[in-house]
Amino acid sequence: CGYLLSLKQSSTVRRRDKKEYHEVHRIIAERLQEDLTILSSIMPELGEVFDDVGGEITPDNTPNPHEQKEGNKKINAQGEPSKVYLHQAFRKFFRIVCELEGPLVLLLDDMQWADSDSLELLQSIITDIENKCILTICLYRTDEVGEEHA
Repeated sequence: CGYLLSLKQSSTVRRRDKKEYHEVHRIIAERLQEDLTILSSIMPELGEVFDDVGGEITPDNTPNPHEQKEGNKKINAQGEPSKVYLHQAFRKFFRIVCELEGPLVLLLDDMQWADSDSLELLQSIITDIENKCILTICLYRTDEVGEEHA
């Protein structure tokens, strides 16, 4: 997202860079389709790059709650993306980015503050057998966690 955002915001973008930006933008938008709305509601930077996609999940832009995806509902009873669907969307996003840009290093700091949902999402991303191009580095501060984290 940062690379695309920098290309989009640059006032001195060369013609080749603009062409590359539009091509990558098109590919990501085509492959993510409705997942783009849900991901951009969680990652505001993605919404900035794809400003034609709304950053909020509303009844008008959410997928059909009765539609099934791999046996799981996309939207839960609260109108939010189901955990399974959200994990699938993130894995799909990282596969596309790695395919277009090559290997990705994901550096996550302050992991001692990560909640269980975030850790489940991270596990889903880094154990995705269809994407072998992510190196994940997680950092945490041992002096800021209790013994229960050992």
